[in-house]
Amino acid sequence: GLEHIGQFAFYWCEQLTSVNIPTTLTYYGALAFSDCKALEYVYWNAEACADIKNIQKEYSTTYCNPFGSISTEATFVIGNKVKIVPAYLCFQTNAKEIIFEENSICEEIHTEAFRGTSNATTLSLPASLKLIQRYGIGYCDRCSFTDIIFEGNGNWKTSWTTTEVSGGKVQEVAHSATLTASMLTDSKQNLKYFINYVSSSSIGYGNCIWTKI
Repeated sequence: GLEHIGQFAFYWCEQLTSVNIPTTLTYYGALAFSDCKALEYVYWNAEACADIKNIQKEYSTTYCNPFGSISTEATFVIGNKVKIVPAYLCFQTNAKEIIFEENSICEEIHTEAFRGTSNATTLSLPASLKLIQRYGIGYCDRCSFTDIIFEGNGNWKTSWTTTEVSGGKVQEVAHSATLTASMLTDSKQNLKYFINYVSSSSIGYGNCIWTKI
């Protein structure tokens, strides 16, 4: 089956309307489907595709947004064979819907996978999920999500360190936060935990790695 899709492979294919990514895919290149403005349906079912790489040095592009500037009516389905949502997969996509297929076995959302979405408003996360990497769902308020729904039960934990000065000495201070299943029933409140900073400081929960415990 198909294993590789090169960078710019379908860039600006104006007549492309649907894409079905098979379970066998292990690599896809930067901007592979970007600016396919007629693309209205994406079915991504790659089981464990490798994280796409940042291409800033080569192309003066800050991020890879492989599905950027597709149709604003697009539906992006993450298939039920997907174990890992790779980094930047839906970065800056303007798809109208992002859906995890029923009976999803997805366990990990990698760095900035959903950061910068500009159109989708609801994201329902499957019960199988165990890990959300830094900015996996969003960064500060720079995304269109208004509701984050956790379909399963379970508690989530994160930790981070800050550099602080106390008594004239610079030291690393450890912090942590735990969210119980009951705290995650409010889909709008979840934005604070997984997207928005919780304070005006430079460290916020969206900047952290979350693990299910």
